[in-house]
Amino acid sequence: MADLYQVSTNITGFDSILVDIVSEIPLFVPMFLLFIFIIIAGSGVLLEKARRGNADYPVWAVIASIGTLMISLVMTLKEGLMRLEWLTIVISVTLIMGLWLFLSKRANEL
Repeated sequence: MADLYQVSTNITGFDSILVDIVSEIPLFVPMFLLFIFIIIAGSGVLLEKARRGNADYPVWAVIASIGTLMISLVMTLKEGLMRLEWLTIVISVTLIMGLWLFLSKRANEL
């Protein structure tokens, strides 16, 4: 008796599945990186506000952008997963956030 449903096996790995997703949905990678950035920055700001009453936005923006940069650099290891344009945007946003941190001055700093 033949099986009614053929169970597909994926022997190529999870990275090929992600490359297929990116080929079908080109905005998957930038939306995923934006999601990571918002989760890190938003949760950091909210937790710091709950703990101290105020938050240091430039610090959390730098932490979120460095985390996003690390994830995007890992995504460059597989060909077809991360486009050079998006990596360039992530690097430039990280540099801009770092510049914002170094140029910002809080009330308790000199």
